[in-house]
Amino acid sequence: MKMSMSDRVKNRLTGIAGMVLGVAMILIPVSVFGQAFEGSEFCQGCHEKNYRDWSASGHPYKLMKGEQARYRPIPLPLGTTWDDVSYVIGGYKWKSRYLDKDGYIITVTEDENGNPVNGQNQYNFLTGEWVDYNAGVEKKPYDCGSCHTTNWVANPNPEDLSGNQDGLPGIHGKFDVGGIHCEQCHGNGMTMQIDDSAEACGICHYREAAPGADVNVIPAGGGFIKHHEQYNESLAGPHDTMKCVTCH
Repeated sequence: MKMSMSDRVKNRLTGIAGMVLGVAMILIPVSVFGQAFEGSEFCQGCHEKNYRDWSASGHPYKLMKGEQARYRPIPLPLGTTWDDVSYVIGGYKWKSRYLDKDGYIITVTEDENGNPVNGQNQYNFLTGEWVDYNAGVEKKPYDCGSCHTTNWVANPNPEDLSGNQDGLPGIHGKFDVGGIHCEQCHGNGMTMQIDDSAEACGICHYREAAPGADVNVIPAGGGFIKHHEQYNESLAGPHDTMKCVTCH
């Protein structure tokens, strides 16, 4: 059956459209479909104010490479130089801990005379004091990346170094970048998932008081509220029906 002129034109246009779409699918970054990690600067282009607010918060600094942290006002434990540090945990306002060159948390330091000391390995910025964190524990691994890094994937077999960040035996997982960046909460690239519920923040800003305890119980020790339990505090206070982002 002979095709009309209009049908031939339609078929040709359809073919051209298919070719264009195919090329576009090749050229468009995978991130547009919510797959690849882009980095917070990718979000900055459209969300400049949000980017500035995020940059001024503690989120980007939850885990920093030593080569980055050394240019911030972060002290080092006695007996340690920056060449001994692979990463710094924290170091923004409250406290800092340190990973050695193998990725294990440093738990042994030195006294003023150069003698080994168990502990004195966490610096508290608010008091200007060194305190103990798992003092003297040998090869204390870093496995806290789900709340300290972006796109953390835990390694169920840490002896397989291919699943450890930088191939370091002490870091039991991999991540795209240290610290909590935009994509950790909003999805990679153009995914832009928006969950502004308090429960979403509570994934990391929560501490279990005791097995089976209510979520609104505030854990404390030595007369002080412990850290990263803002969700507990919110639920236990008069703002339990509000969202964290109402103020933050």
